[in-house]
Amino acid sequence: MLRCGRFSLLACLACGAFVPAAVSAAGPQIIDAADLFAKSTVEQATQKINEIQNRFQVEVVVETVPTVPANLKAQYEANREVFFRKWAVNRASELEARGIYVLICKEPDYFQIEVGPAVRARAFTLVQRDDLVRRILNAELGADAALLAMIGSMAATVESNLSQPAGGPPLPSKPWDLSGWICLAVGLVCLIWLTLAVFRPMFAAASGSDRGQP
Repeated sequence: MLRCGRFSLLACLACGAFVPAAVSAAGPQIIDAADLFAKSTVEQATQKINEIQNRFQVEVVVETVPTVPANLKAQYEANREVFFRKWAVNRASELEARGIYVLICKEPDYFQIEVGPAVRARAFTLVQRDDLVRRILNAELGADAALLAMIGSMAATVESNLSQPAGGPPLPSKPWDLSGWICLAVGLVCLIWLTLAVFRPMFAAASGSDRGQP
């Protein structure tokens, strides 16, 4: 799991995605309201997400919160997973974040990743999102290392996806197919043999007739 000392962050694999605004007011950024990360970590992560934005026009926003607001506690207690999914959707919408949005709650410990429709169509799919969540949880990293690993994996995935043609990876080149040429050669041999079989008796008869004349 993602750890900060003995602190762990659990993840929910969300099925929904937020509806992006026409213009993003957030921009790529790390909003560490819960003070989970070292300043140097935030600087490294911010540099990386700016690079993702500049190279691929994919916006990444990471937001940490200390706890669930008092006015939302009842919703949290009713269904933890549904609550965090909806909360992340709402926060992303409020920030007008339209790319990849990560919500990290310190207490209770939880993190949620949402992906906008345009981005999940190709740059960072939901399957890849879910795989990233599992890998981060299984790695049991500290908060700083986990953030950098998460951002680094996002960058690598986006770059890999967008470097391929829109229709998918190029098909491997096929070796020369000689079967057609072989069939043509066999056909020509058969034709020559058949021609000789038909005309040979005629040639033989003509030759015998010529020998029989005085």
